[in-house]
Amino acid sequence: MNDKNGVRGAMHERLYETDYVAWTEQQVQVLKAGRLEELDRDGLIEALEGFGRMERRAFKETLRKTLAYLLKIQFSHASETRQAWLDKLQGYREDIEFQLADTPSLLRHVDRLCIEAWPQALASAQRALEHLDEEVPVLPAECPYTAEQVLRFNHVPE
Repeated sequence: MNDKNGVRGAMHERLYETDYVAWTEQQVQVLKAGRLEELDRDGLIEALEGFGRMERRAFKETLRKTLAYLLKIQFSHASETRQAWLDKLQGYREDIEFQLADTPSLLRHVDRLCIEAWPQALASAQRALEHLDEEVPVLPAECPYTAEQVLRFNHVPE
């Protein structure tokens, strides 16, 4: 039975759900052998879509951290933490550079992902500033940084 609703389809679904690693190894072997009719097409589509989501999610998380540090640097007057924050900011920008080198198409998502990451970045910066026991200024409700500013290594907000 080679139809999608037959025994083979149910076997693929069970293995995909119960042992993802074994399923991926099986799919690689089927591909290497050129037995394309045996591929779990639905599972492969789902897996590939999931890979794209994971890449975007990881990139968004790096952008979130970058945005939070931009906020902390711009709105804090605490000089004792500034250099550590600048170092962290530099590290996250390096991470962004690596992610974009591996997946250049992420660049087209920067604006949208910054907007999506903004509420969490804002909350993170707010908590960090509150821990410094300094008067916390009103932080911007919307992201004040352009994509270029977020990505540019030498941009430090004043």
